[in-house]
Amino acid sequence: MDPECDISVVRIAVDYYPFKGGSNIHTRDLAEKIHPHLRRQVIIAHDYGEMCSEFDEQYHIPIVRVQAGNLQKKYGIPVFPLNNLIYMIRVAGVIKNLEDIDLIHAHNISNIGFSWFIGKMLGIPVIGMMHGTAEANSRISGVYESIMATLFKPAFALILDDGSVAPEKYRRLWGDRITVVHHAIDTDMYAPAEKSTSLLEELGIARSDFVALSTSSFLPVKNVDFTIDAFASFLATTGREDAHLILAGDGRDRETIEAQANERGIEDAVRFVGYQTPEKLLDYLSISDVIVGSSLYSNMNRSIQEAMACEIPPVVFDSGGTGSVVRHRENGILVEPGNVGAFAEALSLLYRDPALRERLGKKARATILEDRNWDRRIRQELAVYRKCMEMHRPETTRRVRHHGS
Repeated sequence: MDPECDISVVRIAVDYYPFKGGSNIHTRDLAEKIHPHLRRQVIIAHDYGEMCSEFDEQYHIPIVRVQAGNLQKKYGIPVFPLNNLIYMIRVAGVIKNLEDIDLIHAHNISNIGFSWFIGKMLGIPVIGMMHGTAEANSRISGVYESIMATLFKPAFALILDDGSVAPEKYRRLWGDRITVVHHAIDTDMYAPAEKSTSLLEELGIARSDFVALSTSSFLPVKNVDFTIDAFASFLATTGREDAHLILAGDGRDRETIEAQANERGIEDAVRFVGYQTPEKLLDYLSISDVIVGSSLYSNMNRSIQEAMACEIPPVVFDSGGTGSVVRHRENGILVEPGNVGAFAEALSLLYRDPALRERLGKKARATILEDRNWDRRIRQELAVYRKCMEMHRPETTRRVRHHGS
């Protein structure tokens, strides 16, 4: 343990189990990477029953599972805040019984808001973590998030720049309390690899065929229907049958997207493989030549950057800050949002020029190694922890003495 990081943290997560992607993976990776630098870390997360028991037993960081209320299952979104309140009251009871806690690190706006009360009650400073903004999900979610952020301000906050408006929004709401951070990528796990022969055989794809990969969920904001249109246009211009699109995602619009592929006459070239675990996704990355992103919200998600670490060049919309990591014709290709022809042409260019794919791919990995490494990310996190401890040291000292008495 770094002697300068003699800090004990309780981390309040939304989801914390091995079967879900997105911010869940980011939270889990962060907890695991920072754990050796802390005196102590305890994770509090939702209790999903038996699906988590084996994971928790084998996990090297202590996890306390807390039952959430059942109101949301019965009555839906309108009771979401009340459901969270019930959950956080139970969380408060857990934290109250934990000794030697210096900081509460809460992930997502509901946890941050309710942790504010817990922190005030127990004299423990709260650090918030926002993984983007809920505005991408719905207008109602965005309004709820803004209200909570206005009412309850953590001592400090880490805002993940995922290409959305989150950094700008939270600078406006929380001012100099925030530190903007980026995804960090495990470049040992995500690295160039030999093509998975077994997966190629399973999918009926030849080793020399061209493969474009999308890991987007089938939700309106992810704009997968655009990807289908662009790929259909690409196939029409090339006239070849050795190109394939793999859609490694799932969601409520899946049937609509499948129907669209049929209508465009490209159903034989598109593989709907569903959501993949991070481990299985490595096999799909190994057989892919490009990664595509056409989200209306953000194309700086983890999966794009994980593919870049594997020397797979991205073809993505030039929007939402994407240009901070993807540089046009240097480590990928940026396309005007909504321009089907330009997106298809970018795919055609990389299809025709394997040498360009290789050059962009190597530059893509170099970018991730330099700008998205875990050493930098952990240093940022620990700097915020130390700053928070320094500012709240009198409160912390009083609380530690109380526990020690």
